[in-house]
Amino acid sequence: MEKLLPEQHYAMALSDIEEEAVLLKAIKELIDSMVNFEMLSLNGNDPDSQILFRSNTHQRFFNIALVDFLSCTDKDKMSPIKQTSYVGALKEIADSPCFNVKNSVEPLRKATRQFTEWLEQKIKVHKHPTEKHERSHG
Repeated sequence: MEKLLPEQHYAMALSDIEEEAVLLKAIKELIDSMVNFEMLSLNGNDPDSQILFRSNTHQRFFNIALVDFLSCTDKDKMSPIKQTSYVGALKEIADSPCFNVKNSVEPLRKATRQFTEWLEQKIKVHKHPTEKHERSHG
């Protein structure tokens, strides 16, 4: 029988429902860190409302957190979660959820689709009045 050293650990495999719960919790925490009234102020009324950062520091933190959200989960072989992007995991959960009672996942599916479309949207950035560049949000 092989003896394990104290620093050797093996990740326990998670069931699909456990992995979904872990990913949803991580995704919620990342979104909550980016989108909250401590960092953002809401001005005006729909459809003409405007969301502004309270400071440049808040905007920089948002950008860092967004990059983290758009990145992949840890590649660590000790992690029980397969490596995937948080956005990819969100799409997968919305498309094939473990928790779905009477189509309760539909608001998540719709929000995920809208967010993905926003990320993939091409925008024009004008560096100089005569130059035009296109790039996507994500």
